[in-house]
Amino acid sequence: MSRIALSWTIALAGASGLAGLAQAGSESRRTPIVQAVDRVHESVVSISSEKKAESHSRWPFSPEENQRPRVNGMGSGVLIDRRGYILTNHHVVDKVQGITVQLFDGTTMPGRLLQFDPAMDLAILKVDPPHPLAAVEMGTSSDLMIGETVITIGNAFGYENTVSVGIVSALHRDVTLSDDQVYRNLIQTDACINPGNSGGPLINIEGRLIGINVAVRAGAQGICFALPSGSPVS
Repeated sequence: MSRIALSWTIALAGASGLAGLAQAGSESRRTPIVQAVDRVHESVVSISSEKKAESHSRWPFSPEENQRPRVNGMGSGVLIDRRGYILTNHHVVDKVQGITVQLFDGTTMPGRLLQFDPAMDLAILKVDPPHPLAAVEMGTSSDLMIGETVITIGNAFGYENTVSVGIVSALHRDVTLSDDQVYRNLIQTDACINPGNSGGPLINIEGRLIGINVAVRAGAQGICFALPSGSPVS
């Protein structure tokens, strides 16, 4: 028997004796972070869409313009109502042709855009599920504390329900992304936000929604931003 096989044999033989100890210790592993994620993860959705690539043509109805390739987009969202209402970023679904929403269990269904606010970069989508869905519990950003633990969940780079943990780094941040997009009063966090995380929830240690992930500072490490939920950050 090889040394590796012998090691596994010993480990498996001892596993039954340690089973009781493992069960006793499992509750200690259910940290507040684990419990918060467990409360929220079923309400997080992945959003995929399709739109035409950006054009630089002077002639909007030219053959070249009509043959622009389609590009796939991705983002995240969070169910705020059991009937299928989803909150996400406006830029996730802006000017797209077709929205597909994937639930936690892998079920996909078409989504439609109900309302949007480009200035706030928020949008509400609707899906028509055959049964009530798990909705997030709403919290407030009005009492956030610097250094408080926060958690992001989202479709990071296409990896659904990716969880990251960090802290509230700062409040009241104003961020300019372009001449057309200026954000006010953002929550700054060092919890990882990656492409695809946009529109996903930022939650507190109690598993309540306190923000919507929106942007990351390019070229930096751990400088990420979320739109505050509930009352404005004070």
